[in-house]
Amino acid sequence: MSVIYKYRVEMDLETESMYIELPIGADILSVIVEDPYTAYIYAIVDSKEERTQRREVLWLGTGWELNEEQEIKIADYDYLGTYKAPGSYLIWHFWIEPDNNRLFEF
Repeated sequence: MSVIYKYRVEMDLETESMYIELPIGADILSVIVEDPYTAYIYAIVDSKEERTQRREVLWLGTGWELNEEQEIKIADYDYLGTYKAPGSYLIWHFWIEPDNNRLFEF
């Protein structure tokens, strides 16, 4: 059975990204930024899927210089959107590492 769950994403200020654990086959719907440093990823998941996959989230700010590693990842990762943090001037941009288990779906 499919269900929509939310997964908290907290920025690691040192690495500017983090990993979240999602069920295999999770279908990302959106990102919601609740305050300058707290966001949630919403996804449709199979409630019976017990296997999970660790996926990196890139959380980058407007005006930041991207390093070579980030530029490579942006080209390969799935873009989730651009969001303004409520009550702040900060604008965030999100990408997520693709679900490797979906590479061969037609």
